[in-house]
Amino acid sequence: MAGNANPTSGRRRDSAWYASGTKAQPDEKTPLLLAMLSPEERARHATIRSIHQRQEFLQAHAMLRFLLSAHAGCRPEDLRFGREHNGKPVLLGPQCNPPLTFNLAHCHLFSACAVARGLQLGIDVEPARRQISPLVAQRYLSAEEWAHCETLEFRDRSAAWVSLWTLKESFVKCCGDGLARDLREVSFLKDRSGLRSFLPLSVLGFDWGDWRFYSGRLMDSYLYAVTLRLTAKQYVRLSLHDFRGL
Repeated sequence: MAGNANPTSGRRRDSAWYASGTKAQPDEKTPLLLAMLSPEERARHATIRSIHQRQEFLQAHAMLRFLLSAHAGCRPEDLRFGREHNGKPVLLGPQCNPPLTFNLAHCHLFSACAVARGLQLGIDVEPARRQISPLVAQRYLSAEEWAHCETLEFRDRSAAWVSLWTLKESFVKCCGDGLARDLREVSFLKDRSGLRSFLPLSVLGFDWGDWRFYSGRLMDSYLYAVTLRLTAKQYVRLSLHDFRGL
């Protein structure tokens, strides 16, 4: 899997990001992963009929608890969760300063997780070979993005559409308002200096410099995107780790 992304400039902050993923396969680690879950999560796990979806749920939530407990200094099973007014999951305990934030993503037997300290975040993953029709792409691409994709070879357009969708999904998950937002209001284009955005400031009402975006591949078969909203000028590092080796 990929290594570290380049840090942004500014004041260093004691925070770390992790994006971890694993193929969902029942194995000898299943009892260990089940022990990390809460009684409610184990009950929910038992009600999932599909073997693959059940294992995906288990590995995703065990991965989340493992990463959060490593930062919080507690056992994975001691973590307590709740939800914000918009339904977004939050960590209730133990209390950390700065508070730990997290986000999960699932797709096609693959799970990914991002964890940070005191920062708003979102993550999304999609199959790299996912096919998106032009009619669907036009529903979420901005005029600038569509024009850019039209300059690509036909065989490369679908991959570009998936990459942009992943970025936008991570952005709306970071915002916490789901897909109620018109995704055509947000534009992502890459140039030699990295990822640039042409988001009108009037849409969100805050400085666009507060945001950082990362994207790439995981296990060669999946595209990931991570969105981070900074609260001040901060030094941020993105680290990618394979949960299967833990």
